[in-house]
Amino acid sequence: MKKRLRKTTYKPAEAAFNAAVLWSGHILGKLCRKYYIAAGPRGQRISERTLKGILRRSRNTELGRKYGFSDIKTPLEYQKAVPLSTYEDYKPYIRRMIDNGEQGLITGEKVLFFATTTGTISEKKLMPQVLRSYMPYFKALIMTADDMYEAMRRRGLNRRYGKSFITTEMGEENVGGGMKSGMISRFSANGIKPFIPALVNQPGAIIGSSEIRDNRYVRAMYALKDRYLTCLGSVYMTGLTDIVAFIIEKQDMLIHDIETGTVDPSVDISDRVRSIIERDISPDPERAAELREIFADPEGGNLLSRIWKDLSVVAAIGVEDFKPFSDTMRSMCDDGVSFCNLQYASSECFFGNVMGLEDESVLLFPDAGFFEFIPVEEESDRPLFMHELEEGKLYEIILTSKAGLYRYQIRDVVRVTGFEGQIPYLEFAYRADKITNMCSVHLTGAQLAAAVNDLEKHIGIHIADHCIYADAGHNKPRIELFMEMSAADDTGLAEDCGVYSEVFDAALRKYGWDYAYFRENGVVDKAVIYRVGQGTFRKYRDMQIAGGTSPNQLKALRVIDTQDVHEYFSSHIIASDQ
Repeated sequence: MKKRLRKTTYKPAEAAFNAAVLWSGHILGKLCRKYYIAAGPRGQRISERTLKGILRRSRNTELGRKYGFSDIKTPLEYQKAVPLSTYEDYKPYIRRMIDNGEQGLITGEKVLFFATTTGTISEKKLMPQVLRSYMPYFKALIMTADDMYEAMRRRGLNRRYGKSFITTEMGEENVGGGMKSGMISRFSANGIKPFIPALVNQPGAIIGSSEIRDNRYVRAMYALKDRYLTCLGSVYMTGLTDIVAFIIEKQDMLIHDIETGTVDPSVDISDRVRSIIERDISPDPERAAELREIFADPEGGNLLSRIWKDLSVVAAIGVEDFKPFSDTMRSMCDDGVSFCNLQYASSECFFGNVMGLEDESVLLFPDAGFFEFIPVEEESDRPLFMHELEEGKLYEIILTSKAGLYRYQIRDVVRVTGFEGQIPYLEFAYRADKITNMCSVHLTGAQLAAAVNDLEKHIGIHIADHCIYADAGHNKPRIELFMEMSAADDTGLAEDCGVYSEVFDAALRKYGWDYAYFRENGVVDKAVIYRVGQGTFRKYRDMQIAGGTSPNQLKALRVIDTQDVHEYFSSHIIASDQ
């Protein structure tokens, strides 16, 4: 039976529901932001009240009895009674929850779910989640709805509805004891599950399906066929740049399938999902013709804004290590597209959210958990509380969550960028355990980012991605920089890599005093630069996904710490100063 032709549009009821959800998010999101800004003068009091509530609810747990939660009255007493902790301290309890179904071990509330971290730095971890730990994520979600609404107004859209494209993984698996695990996004999404099909441009029946091995195809095809798409969203900006690269690479196949209403036989999905998609989509030769015309003009600029004329917001974490990916996305959008940097959160805990479009700092939520801060640049006899921090300084953040993590060392270093009363605005700076340590030379992520930024300014063209390797096997230890140019600038460099190595090495000396000291004393050799081919970093991320890493957890690779990864990048070198 021949499929009927249908233009890609939203059903009236679907559009009305979508608009109602966005409007509700706009109103509630504004109220949330007003609440946290108004809470500024009471920030420390709210923080202390949050700690007391956590200790009270968990005082009769096995861990609560061990550390005497019932007797703790103040944050200072809490610091003296409870030591700093790592994941190793909780593994035995988590194992008992999974193996025996035990509750009441580390938290007095029922553990509903385990959020997973996928080991981009270390082993896979299972982080307990309770109902209370979900609420900050929900608040952030409605703030994002407010951002979408505001972005559509800035865009000048007459309508107030529009679906989103998201790369977020929503799969889950059984881990035992009647418990399930998955990305924190899955746990959060369970609270709004009925609304998802009206908000995103994929059928609810296939969102999070384990039967889809080729998720990029499904997402790209549904995104391309929706000419009214208003939002591109992901956890990290890498998720969006990778899907855009996939669209460009597979444009012919995707456009053909949109035109015919079919799914290419090479796509790795189950027969059931294939039939769902082919029933859901209709042949759209008009949209296919639009897309062919757009892709036939690569010099037309603003590719994403030409594909989706109503695109209003790109929502993903795009600061610090992810800035090169943000720059790539901005280069493909017109000035009417706003960028939203979302929240600062992890599988362990939620920390804070941006207070507006284009903001790069997040306002800490004092009721999301209890937070302490260890100064990085000076000595302190104890971790500090939020009202004791200073603007411009770096701190390692210590968290106490509502789900049973106490004085937990997440190993994130943050920079204080300002205050709302007693509540700090924060920017993620770097991972404390991702500092490059080579022959007593310590280089932080911030120092490396500054050096690469100097190099990019000198080159005058965009470095799409980069990572470094501390080579201790050379005659003298040295830093190796692997860099990939953007597609637009990948036409050869005006100077050879040796010249750029000099620039990069000088920048490392400028930003790292100990690097400069050991360079001047001949202990460390000059840094070298290797240029790798187009797609090298994306292929590496594909390899991680194939190996079981969730796309939600694919952070930017900045420090190579294994020989296998070093060999991979070395095999993709197309130019060097050697």
